[in-house]
Amino acid sequence: LDAASLVGGESSREEFGDRPTSFAELTDLLPAYWHEISTQHLGLARSQWASPVGRDLRRRRWEGKRIATHAAMTGHGIDPHSTEGRRLEAVTDVLTSSTALLELHDKAGLPVDEAAGFVLWAVDQLVAATKRTQNQQQGGR
Repeated sequence: LDAASLVGGESSREEFGDRPTSFAELTDLLPAYWHEISTQHLGLARSQWASPVGRDLRRRRWEGKRIATHAAMTGHGIDPHSTEGRRLEAVTDVLTSSTALLELHDKAGLPVDEAAGFVLWAVDQLVAATKRTQNQQQGGR
């Protein structure tokens, strides 16, 4: 299971490392990663969603993705342990997942590059909103 959890996104991983550690790296990585999944690993992505073994594989990937997300948030001045940081982490995880790719590509009929652009726009909006909320809370103290 540990080895299988690394399948998918091999060329993206070679270029960017195991996980992006900033939102800028995510912006560079997500379109390429989703393109690779859609052209080489779409069946695997669908299987991971539909099977108990696949769900376990996704759970095994979570810790690495969580570490990378915390690094990206910290780099943007967002406390990953705050209420806002936890909310941003959870929603960003869903938006950047292969599940989101499947929904946007299969259900909504979006081309992969357009779907990635939509997700990156949403992540940018969420990061900005999270920073505004934290700044307002710090200014209100």
